[in-house]
Amino acid sequence: MFNRPSFTICMLALCCLSGCRIYSFTGVSLSEKVKTFSIDGFYSTAAESPYDFNDKLTEALRVRLNGLGLEEVKDGGMGDLHYRGTVVAYEVATPTHGRPSVTASVHIHFSNEHDDEMAFDNIVKETLTLKQDATKAEDSDNEKLQEELLKKIFDYTVANWR
Repeated sequence: MFNRPSFTICMLALCCLSGCRIYSFTGVSLSEKVKTFSIDGFYSTAAESPYDFNDKLTEALRVRLNGLGLEEVKDGGMGDLHYRGTVVAYEVATPTHGRPSVTASVHIHFSNEHDDEMAFDNIVKETLTLKQDATKAEDSDNEKLQEELLKKIFDYTVANWR
């Protein structure tokens, strides 16, 4: 079936890698030194953005990072990981032909106190196709859009999938 010594070596290597947190099975690639995070509340400059879109995105990121066992630094302090973001665009497109869609773009500033090479300062963009007759994005559409944006933000900053 399989070569027992090769299998043992592979398993040993995986254990070593996950123990050093070079790679984990959650897809996160962080140093063991990283214990805290901080988020400057995201804000919006996009006129068409729902009033709470940025707040919900901030809270979803907070929940995701807490789920990694990281502690949040509050009251203006800087964590080992620090996020700042701005919703710079939010647009519902209702084309004459084809399906309507909603697109959001978020400018993310990210720093990692223990690894300067992980710094990220870029725009993350996501588009979601809406129901055929939609003229606006419903709450459930915005939740899906926020989840997809959050996945990209997480991948670019914590999982380092650039």
